[in-house]
Amino acid sequence: MDDIAEVYPELNVPGSAPNDVYSKVMGLDTHGVVRTLGKGASLSLVYGIVYKRSQAKKRDFDTRVELEVQKATSAMKIKMEKKLAEAQKELESDG
Repeated sequence: MDDIAEVYPELNVPGSAPNDVYSKVMGLDTHGVVRTLGKGASLSLVYGIVYKRSQAKKRDFDTRVELEVQKATSAMKIKMEKKLAEAQKELESDG
C-alpha cells in the first residue's frame, strides 16, 4: 500500500472511497460486503446510493419529460396572456 501511495499520491486520500489506495490493493467490495466494516454494512450505506443503469435512464427520461412539460406550459401561458391583453384592449376600445 505504501508503494502505491507513493506512486499515485492522488489516491492517498483518507476515508472509504472506491478509488483509494486500500481499494486498489484489496480490490472492489463485493455484493453485500464492505471490507473492514463487517457483515451488514452495505455499499449504499458507505458510498451513498448507486443507481443502476436502468434507474439512471428512467431518471434522465423523467427529467426530460418534466422539462418539456414546463416548456409547453410556459408557451401556453404566454399565449393566454397575449389573448387576455388583446381581449382587454378590445373591451376598452368598445367601451
